[in-house]
Amino acid sequence: MPIAIDGSRLLTKNPTGVEVYCQHIIRGLLVKSDDLILYTSRIIFDLPKRNQQILNWPFKKFWSQIRLGFELLIHPPAVFFSPGYVIPWLALFNKKTKKIVTMHDLGFVYTPASYSLFQKWFLKLTTKQAVRYAYKIITPTKATKDDLIKYFNCPEKKIEVTYFGVTLHCHDSLAMTERKKQILYIGRIEEKKNINHLIKAFQIFYQKHPDYQLILAGKPGYGFKNIQYQIANIHYLGYISEEQKKQLLSESSCFVFISKHEGFGFPILEAFDFGLPVVASDIPVLREIGGDACIYVNPDSSEDIARGLETAVETRFIASPYIEKGRKRLKEFDWQKCVEKTWQILI
Repeated sequence: MPIAIDGSRLLTKNPTGVEVYCQHIIRGLLVKSDDLILYTSRIIFDLPKRNQQILNWPFKKFWSQIRLGFELLIHPPAVFFSPGYVIPWLALFNKKTKKIVTMHDLGFVYTPASYSLFQKWFLKLTTKQAVRYAYKIITPTKATKDDLIKYFNCPEKKIEVTYFGVTLHCHDSLAMTERKKQILYIGRIEEKKNINHLIKAFQIFYQKHPDYQLILAGKPGYGFKNIQYQIANIHYLGYISEEQKKQLLSESSCFVFISKHEGFGFPILEAFDFGLPVVASDIPVLREIGGDACIYVNPDSSEDIARGLETAVETRFIASPYIEKGRKRLKEFDWQKCVEKTWQILI
């Protein structure tokens, strides 16, 4: 039974959460079966050539919607899997193919100001199409499942919650007393990640702790120009490599992640792995991922965020239980389990 997969996300130069998921899930599925067709716009050299079908397209945009959609229409596979939100609209005319899509989050519903008019229109349209035409919708959390039911009236039986995994690293983390006095954030630097509130909170925290610095690591996103990060003891690094990320996680004292909305929360799990106390937004999805292992704060209150930072760094006796709970929490998130469940949905 041929299964076709949209592999376009594997070509992203600087991958973030969605692309990390696509990398793991596609590579895992290729191990499960040789009877897979991976559609891309150019060859991916570290994957088996026999599984790849190159669909040439002269333009930078709309490869998935038009070129891939046309291929699925004229050569319909038994199953099509889109791990990155979208079922190509031309493929909707093909009634023979069983369509499965991963919907990572509904950020455009929660933070509409962070999206252009076209983005909001496109995401709303493609989400409606997925709810109507998909055989199954995979979500990374129950929170995203609940959002699909609430905002798009998606039938509950159509949704399969499949927790993503986390890659654990063999490393020697420094003891808390040996770490640098720095607070770390990793993710897009944009308004919907609540960076402005984080900066205000750090300024409050800094009044009592002038020896600490805040590290912002990640590529710029929507509203980056409006973020005032050029302040004393705040350092913006831009997009960082995996090695740089490991170094920062191993030497920092605390990790902070105070988004107003998320689909999953990879950075929290990575911080758990490196033995960091985590200050996180008190929102459903991060509660679901972090369990009782995070110091939760009100993402709309700079004062409460500052309080959370103080809790994380002031005494190791307070932070230690969170660190231990974080390491235990990691057992809930396994890529092999994610691949296996996804495979069962596809077949």
